[in-house]
Amino acid sequence: MGNFVGAPFDEAAARVAIEAKAEFASMVERWKAKWREEGTQGSLARKVLPFWMAHNVFESGEEFEANVVMILFAGTHNLENVLAHVVRLLLAHPEQLALVRADRSLLRSAVNETLRYCPAIRMLPRTALCDTVIPQTGETVRRGETVLLHVAAANRDPSVHEQPDEFSVRRPTAHKHLAFGAGVHRCNGSALGKSEITALVTHFLLDRFPQCALADATACHIDWQHTYSHLEHLYIRLAPN
Repeated sequence: MGNFVGAPFDEAAARVAIEAKAEFASMVERWKAKWREEGTQGSLARKVLPFWMAHNVFESGEEFEANVVMILFAGTHNLENVLAHVVRLLLAHPEQLALVRADRSLLRSAVNETLRYCPAIRMLPRTALCDTVIPQTGETVRRGETVLLHVAAANRDPSVHEQPDEFSVRRPTAHKHLAFGAGVHRCNGSALGKSEITALVTHFLLDRFPQCALADATACHIDWQHTYSHLEHLYIRLAPN
């Protein structure tokens, strides 16, 4: 993993990560014991995860833990990042926001356009199942090798999207993004995530604060991490001065 994401290998950080993984596995085992005692009343997670346990959905404890992580973190961290980007981009492009306010059916397209234009997850790792030649370069990816796919770059492929560097809620190809992955690896919470974001933006931008605006566009600093993009600050004026 030395330069897998463009950074030198940090032995101390790797050790902390391994310890954290072991601690999380122990915590999941405690949750399992608690679920067996208390049943499945309560939150969605407390209904879904015990179902997995009862029906042996996953063959190994490691698979179970990975999917617990997906429910606990993918449904929160990524959701809040995309939500912030939708609000930022619509407020930063008032002409696009005006289109959405005039025709709310465009909001679904605005969410897809945000996922294309500024995905919360910028890169995804994939492992080759067989030797694969990359047509554009002639390079061969050997079976078992891991490659890092740059989703943010693919989402601006000019052969798929006209004027890919522009943000447009009327883009006919907005839905053709890879923000949720593709194929068997596509995020199984994609429909739920988009529905949540659409509902939240409708409530915030269109219903409750229809006249809100960016208080300081220059203060919208995006933290471009190796795989994630999130806003450190987003200052919004809820009503005009």
